[in-house]
Amino acid sequence: MVGYLALTAALIWEGERLSDPLPDLVLAIVSVVGILAAGALAGEVLFVVMSFAVFASLLVWSGPLAPVFVVVVLLPATAALLLVGVIIGRVLRRSRSAWRPGFVAAVLAVCVTVPAVAAGYDVVRPARDVDPDDPLIVDWRKGSLGDVRFGDEIEDVWRAFGRSEPAGPNEPVVPLGEDYYEIGGPTGFGAPPGRMETVRYDDHAIFLTGGSVHGGVTTSPRATTPEGVGVGDSREIVERRYPRAHCYVANEGSEYSTFPLCEVRACDRRRLAFGGEPIRSIWLVAVREHAVTQCRDPEKPTPD
Repeated sequence: MVGYLALTAALIWEGERLSDPLPDLVLAIVSVVGILAAGALAGEVLFVVMSFAVFASLLVWSGPLAPVFVVVVLLPATAALLLVGVIIGRVLRRSRSAWRPGFVAAVLAVCVTVPAVAAGYDVVRPARDVDPDDPLIVDWRKGSLGDVRFGDEIEDVWRAFGRSEPAGPNEPVVPLGEDYYEIGGPTGFGAPPGRMETVRYDDHAIFLTGGSVHGGVTTSPRATTPEGVGVGDSREIVERRYPRAHCYVANEGSEYSTFPLCEVRACDRRRLAFGGEPIRSIWLVAVREHAVTQCRDPEKPTPD
C-alpha cells in the first residue's frame, strides 16, 4: 500500500510540477491512463479514498491552477477515473486469465516515468539553441530589442524593422495579428512621462514615450535573452535562470481571461516578462525615466 501511494504521489507531483515540457494532449493521455491504472491496481475503495486524498493535497499545494477549477472539475474527474479504474480491475480479476497485475503496474510506471524524463531533460538541458547568425537578442542590461535600444527615436525603429506608422490609441500594444490574452504579458506597467505611442510589426511592438523608445515586446521564434531563455521555452527555465522571477497565473480571480506569466525585476524600474506556457512573448520595459538609460541593481542570473 505504501508503494502504491508513493507511485500515486509521484504521478501527481510530476504531472502538476514537472511536466510542462510535454504537449497538453500527451500530458492529458498520460494522466488519464495513469489514474485508471492506479485505480485498477489498487482494486479497493479504501485505496481509492487514500489516493484521492493524495491527489487533492498535492493539487491544492502545488497551486498552479485556480482553486475553483481544482475543486469543481479536476478533483471530481479524478475521483471518477479512479473508481472506473477500480471497476476495470475487478472485472479483470474475475477473469483470472485476463488479469495481469504486473502489466497494469508497468503502465502506471510508464505514466510516472514519461513526465519525469521530459521534465528531467528540460531541467538539465543547456540554454536554447538559436541560429548564431540570426538571433534577436532581448538584452535587459543594455535595454535593447534586436537593433532597437532604449532612448532611440522612431526613425531608428524604422531603420531596424521598417517603416510603420504609430498605432491608434485604441489599438492593442502587441505585434500585428496577435491576441494579448493568447501570448500573455504584463497586466500593467508604468512609463516615463510623455505621450505613449506603439509601433507594431508582425513579430514585434515597440513602445515610445515622448518620442523615444522605452520598451517593446516580441513573439519572434528567434527571440532570446542573453541567458538563452526564448520563445518556446518553459517557465521552469525562466525560474532557474532568474532568481528574482515571479511566475503566476495572471488575472486569476478576475473577470478577465487568465494566462501564465513570469515577471523579472531585471534592473531597478526595468521589467522583463515572459508570457504564455511555453513562452509565447518576451517583454522588456523601462517604467521610469532613469531606467531608460541605466540598469541599476541588476538581476544576477544563474549560470548554466
